[in-house]
Amino acid sequence: MNNKQYASGGCCLDVDRLIAVVASQVGGATGPTGPIGPTGPTGPTGETGPTGETGPTGPAVTLTAGAVETLDSGVPATVTVTPVVGAEGSYEIAFGIPEGPTGPTGETGETGPAITLQAGTVTQLPSGQDATAQVNAVPDTPNTYELVLGIPAGPTGPADGLVAYAGLYDQDNSVSVTTQGASQETQIEFDESLPTKNATATGNQITVAQDGDYEIYYTATVTTATGTGETEIYARTAGTELGSSATSFNLQNNQAFTFTKSTIATLDADDTIDLAIKPTAQDTFTITNVVLIVKKLDGDTTPAA
Repeated sequence: MNNKQYASGGCCLDVDRLIAVVASQVGGATGPTGPIGPTGPTGPTGETGPTGETGPTGPAVTLTAGAVETLDSGVPATVTVTPVVGAEGSYEIAFGIPEGPTGPTGETGETGPAITLQAGTVTQLPSGQDATAQVNAVPDTPNTYELVLGIPAGPTGPADGLVAYAGLYDQDNSVSVTTQGASQETQIEFDESLPTKNATATGNQITVAQDGDYEIYYTATVTTATGTGETEIYARTAGTELGSSATSFNLQNNQAFTFTKSTIATLDADDTIDLAIKPTAQDTFTITNVVLIVKKLDGDTTPAA
């Protein structure tokens, strides 16, 4: 382009420059946007604001122990926490604890020798004392023991003697009894009677002649011949067991035990008293030192009509 200069006020004017100035003021087309420059540095951190108000304190938490369940061996242990209904902040913790593993089976030991228990002496003690029982080893007889008893006398009767009495015992000192089945009671037999007063002793039973309170006493040493199990001896009145007179023992094969009991019962005239044995299994017994005594403790001493 040829630049032309025009005089204006005595000066030369650059036409191209003038055109450019005019164009910039009139407003030409905008050129493309240039690239974004790099991010400037981070400004300084502002001051920390004031601390807010403290919130309300929550409810206290109470934890109580609950059930402990035994789980199968090898199962993982469990813990369960459950809210207690109606008690805010209370929880119950329950545990499931597995069993430990089963230990090895121990070795079987040798069976010990059979023990023999035989009847020894029976000593009468003063009335009111406790009965005594002592087991002594029998010299020169291995595994054999003797049972020694101390039996207190009954209460003292009226000044003019007992109102009524009677007794039975076995002269041969040995009675063999075979029960007919489990829990089957069998009457114990006697073959001799003791002196009587206002009562009779006939066969295997005693019959009283007067109403009143009576002491009923018995002793018997029982040895099993076969079988094992709980064995019970008791007195009967009119064929019915007198519960307060019962004694029991878990007898084993060839084991001896002395059954002894004294009790007081209210009887009517003509009531009968006998002695019975009842095991939990069918068995055969040998009964020694068996005695049954009945004594009246009160009432008129006048003989019954």
